[in-house]
Amino acid sequence: MTNLIHWDRLYGVTTITKNDLKIYQTPQFARLNRISLSAVPPWVQTTGVCASRAEHSRGVRFLAKLLCEKKNFNPFKKILFLAATLHDIGSPPFSHLSEPFQMAITGQTHEQFSRDMIINTKVNKVIKKQGGNLETIISYIEGTKPPISDLINGTIDLDNLDNTLRFGQSMGLIDASKYYDPTIIVKSYLYQDKKLVLDGRYMPAIKSWENCRDQVYQYVYSHENLSPAAMITRALYFAYQEGELKKSFFHKTDDTAVSYLLGCNPKTYKLIKRVSRWKFYKPIFTYQRPINHTKDRLHNMKLGQELSDSLSKILKIKPEDICIDFSFNKGFKKIHLPIIKDKQPQTHTPTQSLNMIINVYLNTDHNFSTNKITKTITPLLKEKKLIKVD
Repeated sequence: MTNLIHWDRLYGVTTITKNDLKIYQTPQFARLNRISLSAVPPWVQTTGVCASRAEHSRGVRFLAKLLCEKKNFNPFKKILFLAATLHDIGSPPFSHLSEPFQMAITGQTHEQFSRDMIINTKVNKVIKKQGGNLETIISYIEGTKPPISDLINGTIDLDNLDNTLRFGQSMGLIDASKYYDPTIIVKSYLYQDKKLVLDGRYMPAIKSWENCRDQVYQYVYSHENLSPAAMITRALYFAYQEGELKKSFFHKTDDTAVSYLLGCNPKTYKLIKRVSRWKFYKPIFTYQRPINHTKDRLHNMKLGQELSDSLSKILKIKPEDICIDFSFNKGFKKIHLPIIKDKQPQTHTPTQSLNMIINVYLNTDHNFSTNKITKTITPLLKEKKLIKVD
C-alpha cells in the first residue's frame, strides 16, 4: 500500500507512512481519536470542537521528524519519533480532570501509565518490529532521560509547541496565523556537548508562543471552562468514593467514560446529566494569590473535594450541588533550558505569574448570596492556611 495523505490543520499536507499507520491502527493509539485535547469534553463547552489527542500526537511526531533533520539530533531519530507519537498514550478520559484519580488508584501519572498501554499490547509488538527500545521510549515520555527526554517532557517541548496552538485554533479561541509557527521554533533547539539548549535568536518566536499560551489560558481559567470542569471532577470523586472507579476506567474514551458514569451512583449521575445538558453551576466565590511552588494534581483534587464537602454541610445543601476547583495556574511556564545568544546566556522571565486559584460553583437552584458564601468559606480557607492572614 502506498503512503496515505494526511491533512493537518497546522502543518498542511503531510504523509502517513506504513510504519506510522501500523501504530495508528493499534487499539491503544486509536483510543486517542476519542479523547479530546481539552480536559473538559467539547460537547459540554460553548466553543468549537477541540482536536483529539490522536491528532495532536500526529502533530508532535511531525515536529520530531523536522527536528531530526538537524544533524545533531539524527542519532535519536527512531526513539524520538516513537516517543513523540506515543507521549499521550496513557491519557485517561477527561485527561487532566481524571488524572488525580488515576494517580490515586494506580499510583501513576498519565505519563507513567503509558507503560500500561505499551507493555504487553499491540503497540509493543509494532514498535519492536520498527526497532524501538521500549524502556528508552517510556523514559522519554516520563521525562527521566534528560536532556533528550526534555524534548518530549520538558518546559518548552514538542508537545507544548503543538498543543497550545492546536487547542486554541480548534476551539475557536485564536487565529493561529497571528501567533507562532511551531516549525520555526523547532529550529531553536541545539544539541551541543551533550546538552540541550535554545538558540536565543529565536526568542521573538518563543515569546509569540508564550503570548499564545496567555490567550489560551485566559479561556482555560474562565468560569465557562472551570464550572463544567469542577462538576465533572466532583462526579468522578463520588464514583471514586463509592469504589466505582477501577483501573479499567482509565482505558476508556471520553464518550465511553460518560456512559459508564451515568450508570454509577445517583450523585455522579446527576452531575454528569446536568453538565451534559449545559446546566452549568454558577460562580459564587473566587480567590487567587501568587505562590512560589505547586502541589500535584492528586493533592489539589483531594483538597478541593474536602472543601466542597465541608461547605455543603455548613450550608445544609446536597453535596452534589456544590463544586470547588482548587488549582494552580498552568499558564505559568519557566523555561529551564539554557538560552544562548552570541555565546552569552540569557535569562527567561515568564509572562505569567504562578497563582493559586480557588473557585466555588453552586447549583443554580440555590440563591445564596456571594457575601454569605464568602463569610462561610473564608474560615475554611484560613484553617487550611490557603488565605494569608496579615
